[in-house]
Formats: sequence, C-alpha cells, structure tokens
Amino acid sequence: MRVKGLPHCGLQVPSLEIGHDFYRGFGLHVAERGDAFAIRCDGRETEQALLTEDSRKQLQFVGFAVDGGLHQPGRAAGVTVFPRRYRWSSDRGACDA
Repeated sequence: MRVKGLPHCGLQVPSLEIGHDFYRGFGLHVAERGDAFAIRCDGRETEQALLTEDSRKQLQFVGFAVDGGLHQPGRAAGVTVFPRRYRWSSDRGACDA
C-alpha cells in the first residue's frame, strides 16, 4: 500500500472557541459538528480537520489517501480502515455523514 497524501486529521485543543477563531482567521470554513468543529478549505466538499476539546493539545488521528482505495493488505499491516467520508453541506454550513 502506497500513501499518496494526508487529506484529513483530528486535532485536540484546550479551547474550541480559540480554535474556531484561529482557523477562521486564516479564512477557512469552520462548522459545528456535535461537540466538535469541522474545518475545510474553500472549494473543498470534505473537511480537512476535525477539532475536539480536551485539556491538552494533541494529534488524534490522521487520514491517509492510498493507492487502490480500501483493500485487505492494509488491514493485515495493522492499518485501521474507515471508509466513511464526510461531505460539506454549503446550504447548512455543516458537515454531513
């Protein structure tokens, strides 16, 4: 399995409010999704980051783009595969499963 990109990540931050303002300041779209914020770039339908709140900053997960899509060799190598993608709903200003 060859990694082609890192299109998505999860970031844990001490304050969702500060995280929201930080990413909005860069001109990114920020939408509430449950107890988190989904962040995406203009012109993209899928989110690039998911912010959640906890007492310390840390990287929670990274989504990899791989050759050949989802296949068994990745699972045998200890890779957890999550086939679900979230799409941006511009009329609602939020991400939908």
